[in-house]
Amino acid sequence: MMNMNPTQCNELSAEHDERTKWHNDDLRDAQRLDEAWAWLCESRKTAPANADIWHLRQRWPACREAFLRKLQSGEHHLSPMLVVGTRRQVMWPAEDALALKWVALSITPSIPVHEKCEHVKGHGGGRSSVRRISQSLTENGYRWVCRTDIKGYYGAINKETLLLQLREHITHPAYLTILTQYIHYSVEEGGEFYTPEKGIARGCALSPLMGALHLWAVDNYFAHQHKIYYGRYMDDFVILTYSRWQLRKQMKQLNKYLASLGFEKHPDKTFIGKVSRGFDWLGAWLTDKGVVGIAPRALTNHREKVRRLYEQTRHWSKTKQARRVSDYRNRWKIWAVLMASPVAHAASLDPGETLRTSGTWSYTQMGSGAVAGTGSDAAGYGFVISPGGSSAHSLCTLATTFPLGQTTDGYTGVQIAPDVVLGLTGTATGPNDTSTSIQRLATWSDTGAYAPTYPNYSGYTWCGRQARADEIKSPSTATFSGSWFIHAGPAARPGTYSYSGLLLSRLGASTWPLPAKTVVVPAGSITIRPPTSCTVGLDAPTVKFGTVADTDVSNSSLSVQHSRLTTNCSSVHDGGTGTGRVTTSLSLLSQSGGSQALPLQSSENLQVAEVYARLGNYSVGSCQPGSGSLDFVGTPVTLGDYAVGANVEVITWSLCSNGEKNRGNGSGSATLTVAWP
Repeated sequence: MMNMNPTQCNELSAEHDERTKWHNDDLRDAQRLDEAWAWLCESRKTAPANADIWHLRQRWPACREAFLRKLQSGEHHLSPMLVVGTRRQVMWPAEDALALKWVALSITPSIPVHEKCEHVKGHGGGRSSVRRISQSLTENGYRWVCRTDIKGYYGAINKETLLLQLREHITHPAYLTILTQYIHYSVEEGGEFYTPEKGIARGCALSPLMGALHLWAVDNYFAHQHKIYYGRYMDDFVILTYSRWQLRKQMKQLNKYLASLGFEKHPDKTFIGKVSRGFDWLGAWLTDKGVVGIAPRALTNHREKVRRLYEQTRHWSKTKQARRVSDYRNRWKIWAVLMASPVAHAASLDPGETLRTSGTWSYTQMGSGAVAGTGSDAAGYGFVISPGGSSAHSLCTLATTFPLGQTTDGYTGVQIAPDVVLGLTGTATGPNDTSTSIQRLATWSDTGAYAPTYPNYSGYTWCGRQARADEIKSPSTATFSGSWFIHAGPAARPGTYSYSGLLLSRLGASTWPLPAKTVVVPAGSITIRPPTSCTVGLDAPTVKFGTVADTDVSNSSLSVQHSRLTTNCSSVHDGGTGTGRVTTSLSLLSQSGGSQALPLQSSENLQVAEVYARLGNYSVGSCQPGSGSLDFVGTPVTLGDYAVGANVEVITWSLCSNGEKNRGNGSGSATLTVAWP
């Protein structure tokens, strides 16, 4: 609604707009500071009694507001890094570590981080990186590999190049002030100061982000190359190709990129050759069969760490020393088991989706030449596929904790959650351990329906029929060829569900030794993703400009108003990216005509003025399309990647003259829509 009177003027105060903008920024800055403070307290909770963190914690309630103002004004100055401890570690003072974390939280949404850069939070981490490479090797058949890293990556970064990259994305003066100090850091030891000519400091919240940004162009180039696999973890690179020629081509380009940035490959950590020879990636040893164990270098490092622990604790009591070494060994064993075990699948599905992995699995039972005995359980099964993580007798009976089920859209398999099943598609074959070697065969359809060529013995499931007593004459092999799948039916409920996988085996008599096994499906978990659920609200659904002074000049700004748009999400569907965020867009659709602007019409159906909309908090009106402009014909404009919680945007409404010289009250209406996938 708008009242037009040429004799009165009530302009919106630009000072008030500025106060509103700074109030919103203050709230965000304060929230980030509180988050950074919680991180600092947690990360330095084991600091020695004389560390500066304890003094800062004691006076924090009194100095918090002043510290925030210093950060916002760009007046905070970083101190030199300090060399501390007998191991001569270099670290930031507590206040500076807090400031750097605050900046990291503030600039993260603005810094481009490529999905192929796997060390950044939200991209899966080291375990997921190993899993992805292992799956690519076993499923895609890559034959050649280049695995390398940059020699002294952080210490070799060109400071000015990194600053230029930051200025392309960061414009806030306070952020740039601290970032510049961080890049041109100095170290103090015993009263002597040293400022490195190259490189940036490690061991702070900004370092992983800077490491990701600096090589974004490299990540982006290789991510768009066809028929290769590329991954980067910090300064470690891996490239998989089908041919030697492909590998040479990609290596040539990688060398060009590294040379242009002033880097060189580490000669002792570079391997170029056939995948079948094996290579090290983040401590795991991989071949064309995927993960097969722990890398030799990781084992050597482990033994060296144990030796140094004994040396460092030689003055401790035997009991205390043994406990310290034992704790480290136990942690390392847990890491080794996670790295070297068959790769557990951790995937996400929407209701109605299917995850599927293909392959061929076989298991050979060696014959003993002995008579097995008599009775219905005496001879071996043609094949057995059963749930569980270890072998057991009588595998033809499915464990009661893994009942077969069927989804509401007709998929059959081991039920791992309501309307979620783990099933098979393909063919299993295997001879009974009899002198006649009767071949047993069964098939599973695309939806997991099981059809044996011979009826199951006593109703057993997923099991080639059992024979009567006979001798075990010779080695015999059971094989399953096809795919396994996890299917989420349309009624699947959101959540994460674990499953213990499927085993292929042959032996089942209770009087025989436990059978060996072949893992068809490794243990893992599946997450059924919830749909995005958000509520949208405007603090002022009706925008009132009040009484303003009109002008005969067209496209003159008469008044400015603002609305706060809050999108509060209780759950988001990130599309399986692992970011926990969903991309949202905003559109406006006029109910009163118009395209770039919303016309305001009087009761006599005369157009008295028009309104332009712009995404963002602006104190000065704009009467023409520009950056962040919203039209009124439903064209969507990206709001951002929203996480769970309240996401606030400001819309600036500019009341503009149209030169028609019409006076009076005017009104118009439009529908505002916030959309997401």
